[in-house]
Amino acid sequence: MANLNDSQRIGLVFIIGSIVIAGSAVGYLIGYLIDKKFQTSPWFVTIFTGIGLVIGFIQAYRISYRFFKD
Repeated sequence: MANLNDSQRIGLVFIIGSIVIAGSAVGYLIGYLIDKKFQTSPWFVTIFTGIGLVIGFIQAYRISYRFFKD
């Protein structure tokens, strides 16, 4: 496990949370714009928000793995 002090751990948690939120927000925005253009609400919002969440969790896992691998 990486030798992190308390402020570094808080920063890591903040970054991981931000990545997941940002991924879902970007996915929502893309879906919203596509739905608005093609008038297909709420299909693309739902699909792209889900994709954004998955990508956010994958990135959060990669960052966590990099910091906490032995």
